[in-house]
Amino acid sequence: MPTLNELTPEQRAQWAKDALNNPVFTQALELAEQAYMTGAQSCDPKDDLGRFRYIEAAKVVKAVRSHLTAVIASGEEPKVKQDFERKRSVIPLF
Repeated sequence: MPTLNELTPEQRAQWAKDALNNPVFTQALELAEQAYMTGAQSCDPKDDLGRFRYIEAAKVVKAVRSHLTAVIASGEEPKVKQDFERKRSVIPLF
């Protein structure tokens, strides 16, 4: 079996498409998203932070799936944005 560096771009693209269409991979993403949503639903009604974290985790899974699908469909290497600094606003505490 060749290493990733030994593959042609066409072979790499085909492997990526095969991975995305692999039922085990897609089921793993679906199960992860469902598990996070189930966790959010089972949180105590007063546990807003816990529910928020579960929902954010489910959003991350969905975003990763969308990103991988877009990258594989386009056939191009992803371009990472270098804008990592967040602008923070000051919220006054009363």
